[in-house]
Amino acid sequence: FLFGNRPPLHRLQPGESLVRKGMSKLRVSVKCVWSNYPALKWLLLTLLWSPDPGHGQMLSLIITFETEFLKMTASQIAIFQLLVLIFTIPGGFISRYVCQKYNALTSFRVSILSWASITALGVSIVSGPEDVRYFYMCGILWGVCLGWLIPTQRVLFCSIVPVGQETEFMGLILCFHAMLGWLPPLVFGFMNESGLSMRFGLLSSDAFFILAVITSIGIGDYNMAVQQARDTKRFEDSSNLDTAILERNEHSEII
Repeated sequence: FLFGNRPPLHRLQPGESLVRKGMSKLRVSVKCVWSNYPALKWLLLTLLWSPDPGHGQMLSLIITFETEFLKMTASQIAIFQLLVLIFTIPGGFISRYVCQKYNALTSFRVSILSWASITALGVSIVSGPEDVRYFYMCGILWGVCLGWLIPTQRVLFCSIVPVGQETEFMGLILCFHAMLGWLPPLVFGFMNESGLSMRFGLLSSDAFFILAVITSIGIGDYNMAVQQARDTKRFEDSSNLDTAILERNEHSEII
């Protein structure tokens, strides 16, 4: 009862299976993105290097650092996580403000660089268990960045995805986001097993955020990417794809 009735976006032809139709549609959509949507293509590539701080990989690094390096107790870790959670709320307001005043792409880049800067600051001022209070301050700032980054990523995706394809492409977004999620913990573990301080292991995660910012340059002008997504009608198959792209290009030339 929470969701009302809505017409189907696609209709199956007689004798056509849902799985076969879905795979065919995904193939056409990926072909369209790689050939005609450079902004969305570069966003997918950017997400390869943009570990989601709120889902798994970064959280596991921070908890490992707290447990093994700072010798924090379970209650201390719980307080730290609570501070992170609470301060995601002002981060969400920052995300809305920056997206409205500038754009989602600028907000995305600044939020990633802010997270990386806080990580660098944290490992530089925290040298052992006696500096736990400073790590709490880092947790507050990380919480702000977390509340800023995650909604900004969603806004950026929704604004440059082709109209009518949001649900389908969300699967691609989640796939690319998680594809290299194992790499930061692997680098962290490798550096730790090599005898390097965990401070350097945690700092190594910044390299992925910096790579994400560099890759995002390929997205180009944000307003043009948004307009490109809105000008192309939703396509059902490869024959409609060529027509949709042609209509979009003719419209762009007129403008």
